Amino acid sequence: MSKKHSKLNGTTAFTIIASIVFLLAAPVTSQAADCHPDQIQLQTQGAIGLGGRTVVSQTFIPSAPGQRVCRVKVFISKNAIGAGPLTLHLLGFNFAELDAAVTIPGFLIPMGNSIQVFEFGCNGAALAGMPFYGLKLESPGSAFGAYSWRGIGGNVYAKPGNGGRAWRNVKAGVGPWTNLGAFDYAFEIYMCN
Repeated sequence: MSKKHSKLNGTTAFTIIASIVFLLAAPVTSQAADCHPDQIQLQTQGAIGLGGRTVVSQTFIPSAPGQRVCRVKVFISKNAIGAGPLTLHLLGFNFAELDAAVTIPGFLIPMGNSIQVFEFGCNGAALAGMPFYGLKLESPGSAFGAYSWRGIGGNVYAKPGNGGRAWRNVKAGVGPWTNLGAFDYAFEIYMCN
C-alpha cells in the first residue's frame, strides 16, 4: 500500500472516531429542550407484578409547581415473551388520569430487566395545585406477571402524606388502590417549564 493510501485511511479512521466521540459526548435532546431530571428513585431489590387487570402506581411530588412532565424512565422486568404493550399514565392525587398516555409496544421491550423511557414531550398540563401526582403503569393486553416494576422497600423515596408511595390496583385502576407500605418503585421523572 502506498503512503498516500495509508494517510487517507488514517485520516478517514480519525474522522470516524472523532465523529463517534462527538456523538457520544453530545447531549441528547428531546422535544422539550429544557427537559431535566426532577424526581429520582433508582434503588431496586425486588419487584411487583402487573398485567391484565393489575395496575401499579408510584406517587410523587414535583420539586416546583407549574412544571410539566416531559419524560419518565421506569426500571421494569419483562417476564413473558408474548407480553403486550406497556402504558404509562400521569395521575392526579385522586388517581384520575390527567393527560394522554404513552405506550411502548411489547415487542420493543427486551426480556429481563430494562429501563423503559416514556417520552411525553412538554405538551401536557402544568402540575400545580395538587398535594401529589402519580404514575400508573399498566399492560391490559398481557397476563398478570408479564411485567414487573422493580423497586425497593424501606421507604427510600419519602415524601409528605401519600406523595411518595407505591400502590397497586387489581381492578384495572377502578375503585380503591392498595398502599404497598414502605415499597417504592424505581423511576426518574423529568420536567420542563
